[in-house]
Amino acid sequence: MSSARGRSPVAGWIVWSVRGTVTAHLVSVLAQAVLAGLFVTGDVDLLRMHSMNAGVASTLVTLQFVAAILLWRPGRGAVWPLWASLVLVMLEGIQHTTGFSRDLGLHFPLGMLIFGFSSAMAVWAWGRIERRADGPAGGVDAVRAVDGPAGANPSESPVSPAPAEENRARTASAEEGPVDAAGTGVSPARGGSRS
Repeated sequence: MSSARGRSPVAGWIVWSVRGTVTAHLVSVLAQAVLAGLFVTGDVDLLRMHSMNAGVASTLVTLQFVAAILLWRPGRGAVWPLWASLVLVMLEGIQHTTGFSRDLGLHFPLGMLIFGFSSAMAVWAWGRIERRADGPAGGVDAVRAVDGPAGANPSESPVSPAPAEENRARTASAEEGPVDAAGTGVSPARGGSRS
């Protein structure tokens, strides 16, 4: 069923792949912050766990990127999650480099940026994920969403537009009373036409 804007939900398996990867990535990023905080308090063994979890977070954000591709192409969803996921992949690559080089002046704020970005993605992912209203071919998908499946004959469509004269006559009759064949209103009280 399509909404008032001519959009419909994306296939469930695609939505759940996006939600699953985005949420798992966010949990891994949160674990990174916890492990880093505990390491800074003096538990040196947690640095190895922080490093291992960095690999998990990178794998999950790469899977998130793949899910965003599925959302965009077969799912006909928005393209921005694909670009946002690609930015996260690149940010985490930089995060690995700054972590291994012990550049904490960049590593900490970049970690907070990744956490904020991942949180925003999770909030979006748990909302309603819809198909694009206009497709890459200049609005073809919007017509399909309203008029029916691809390849359907518009004259057989249950939502075929009425001719302009018919619309004008319907509007005038609904708002002003009876309408004659020329499209002018007829006043029942005066028996004549009005302009």
